[in-house]
Parts: sequence; structure tokens; C-alpha cells
Amino acid sequence: MLPTRADSNSTSSSPQDAAAHALSHLKVYNWDAFVQQMILSVESLSTQQQQPLTSNTTDSTKHPTTTIIEMITPDLATLSMHFTLLIQIRRYTRHGGCGFCTRRNVQVAEGYKSLLQLGILPIIVHAESEEEANQFFAQFTTNPLLVNMLRVSDSEYQWVEQLVSHSSEICRPLRLEALEDMGTWAKLQMISPYMKATQEGYQFNRDTEGKEYAKNSNLLVPKFLLVKNKQVVYEWDQALGDEAPEIFKDVLFHPHTTVWIHMNLLEECNETTFPYDQMKSVPRYRKVPKTLDFELVTKEQQEKEFLEIPNVKKDPQLIREKLDALLKDDTDRIHLKIFACQEFTLEYLLLWENIQEYKSLVSTMKDENRTITLTKVALHIYKKFIGTDNNLYNVTPLYPELKKKAEMIPNVVSHPQYFMSDECVNLFLEIEQYLLDSVLSAMYVRFLNSSRNKSTSCNLQ
Repeated sequence: MLPTRADSNSTSSSPQDAAAHALSHLKVYNWDAFVQQMILSVESLSTQQQQPLTSNTTDSTKHPTTTIIEMITPDLATLSMHFTLLIQIRRYTRHGGCGFCTRRNVQVAEGYKSLLQLGILPIIVHAESEEEANQFFAQFTTNPLLVNMLRVSDSEYQWVEQLVSHSSEICRPLRLEALEDMGTWAKLQMISPYMKATQEGYQFNRDTEGKEYAKNSNLLVPKFLLVKNKQVVYEWDQALGDEAPEIFKDVLFHPHTTVWIHMNLLEECNETTFPYDQMKSVPRYRKVPKTLDFELVTKEQQEKEFLEIPNVKKDPQLIREKLDALLKDDTDRIHLKIFACQEFTLEYLLLWENIQEYKSLVSTMKDENRTITLTKVALHIYKKFIGTDNNLYNVTPLYPELKKKAEMIPNVVSHPQYFMSDECVNLFLEIEQYLLDSVLSAMYVRFLNSSRNKSTSCNLQ
């Protein structure tokens, strides 16, 4: 059903209510494919109910208590209460699709693992029917991430237009622009990005005469939105030929977006409606140059990339000292986190950060719920990063030594008196030291040799 002026006015008493109303009408039609692809054990999780932690620092009523994995077509308003949504509003998928938008789809898929690890769920909004879009995305047979990327069909962009218009403090209006209406200079500016995209293998429909598009879908100027808790919190307003924005940098550095993607340990433990620690590991695919084919990156290729430390003729102790300084600097650590997102090693830095949160809880929690809370938090870290094979955050495939160092944790924390002593702050000490001495030190050296380091003061001098 398309929105009408009366519908909008009758259901919305404020811009925030109107934005939430629009999101509630944008429904994901291939959610089941995502669940089957991304959840380790759907059957056991569909009936799983966890009791929230009792803590005055956590609002256990923040999320609804019903699970979402059994939903058939969840709406974006509901999903935004569990994830931060990265919504790509793309042009047509008919007649081979818009090559610029397809390139953005591929670029987002390249960062899919890291986006999910940050709690960011990519979603594509298109104007064509579900059947037409399914047919278009089915062509990417060598990259299942693209085939099953979550999608919403919004005829004529009606509900998206309402969402954007009622989020005017964040968003600029949707723009529709025909090529023939563009000025000469604007057309000339399109030549370079068009040539670049075609050389990379992206296809455009050159013969438009007599071909019908979904209304306005060939005129839309694309846009990305970041949505959380039923509201738009950030926008990337793009030109037609722009590539996908540098999402990790913008999201991790922007003061208004960082708060939306950070879920602390207590919040994670209280999340009863979506199994973050039961999401499957995401395989990596590389686009074959000059084609729309993809190849799977093997474990052996990953080991070669991440286990072979670049030849740096510096004292390992100096590397550790510099790494420790970087990790303590919030700004420089964000640069390292962006680098980890781009090289698909974010889980190791997230584990280190979760250990720091655990140690902070140990030092601050002194109430009667200390043992219950710390036990659940410790087991959550163990299960999330080490104890669940093949999950999204698991750190052991390339570093099996971490599993050996953690194997005693479930038994240790099962003793009621363990968390009564301040020594429990050292529960993850061996794991943390191994991360710092090997995993993160190697990442730091790779980071120093990367272009990302140009934005920091980090060096080995």
C-alpha cells in the first residue's frame, strides 16, 4: 500500500513519529534467506529466552522481548531497535541495473563482515518488484553475500521519500535528475566515473529507447542512510557516479553516530531477541578484475596475509610500547579499528576492547549482583569470541592458541566464590597478553605500512 497525504497526517504527531511510521512500512522481503545464511542454529534459537542481568547501569526494557529471527518480513522500524541499519537507496535493477549502484552494492558487500560485527545491517531499497530484484541479484552466483543482501521494495520510493522528508534535520530531499536535464559541465563530469566503472566490469544499459523503468528509478540520485531506534541518525548524500562512502571512517569518527553502534557488554548480555554471538562467520570474496565474478578467499590465503608479519627491523619491545600507547589513545585506536575493518580482522580488536570493559566492571561493581553479572559477562566473552566455532566473532581459526588459553574459563567462573576476589580481574590475562604480543602487534605493523596511518602520529621512531 502506498502512503497518502491523509495517511501521513493521521498517523504522525511529530517528525519523529512520521519517520518511524515510514520505516514501519518498509519491509524486508528476504529476511528468511538472511537468517538461514547467517544464524548457526535457527531451531534452537527460536525458542531461546535469556533472563536479563540485574544492573542499575543497564535498561533491560530497551529492546522488545520477542525474538525477530522467526519473522517473515520484519519492517525497518523493528530491525532498527536491534541493529544500526545502513540503508542504500539505489537506482533501477531492470535492464541490467545501474552500474554505479551495483558497484556500491559490491563495495558494501566487501565490508559485510566488519559491518555486522559493529552491529550494522546493510539493506538495499529499490523501486522495482521483489521478483525483478531477485532476478537481478541472482546473477551474482559466485558471491552469496550479494545474492542474499537484505532488500526492501518501495514502489516509486514513496515511503523512503516520507522518511527522508520527515528527517529534514539530518537529510536532504530525494533528488530525481534526468541525464538530458543535466548541464553540459555536469555531463562532462560523468564521463570519468562512467569509464572507470565500465573498465571495472560494471554494466550500464546504453540502449534506453523504448525501455520502461519503474517510475523514477532511472532518475534517482542515490543516497545512504544510517538508521537506529526508528530514526535517521546520519546521511550520505551522493552524486550519481560516486562510489560507496567511506562508511567505517564516517561512522566510527562522527560524534553523532558512534553512540549508535556501540553496545556495551551489559547491553549485549541483556539482548534477548537477536543472537549476536550465534551469527555465522562471513566468508570473504574478492571481485575478479574487469568482471562481475568473485572468488572465495581461502583460509590459506588469509593465513598468508595475516600471519606473515612484514619485515620491520625494530625491537619487538618497541613495537609493544608503541602499540600500548596507540590502544590507550581513543582517536588513534579508531584509526586502527578502521584498518582492522578493512582487512577483516576486527574481531581481535573487539576482543581486546571487551576484555577492557570486563576489567572495568570488575573494578566498579561492588553490589549484591556482582557474581551473577560478572559470571554472565565472562561467559558471554568466552562464547562470543572463542567457545562457539564458526561464529562471526570467533578468533581461533587463524590463532588456535587462543582456544587453548581459554579452555579453563567456563570451569573457573562456575565457582561461586571466584568473583568475590579482585584476582578475577586477571581472568583473561593470558589471552590479552597473547593478543598484544602477537595478533595486535602484527596488525599494528601492517597498519604502520598502510595509507590509513597517514592520519595518525604513529611511527616506530
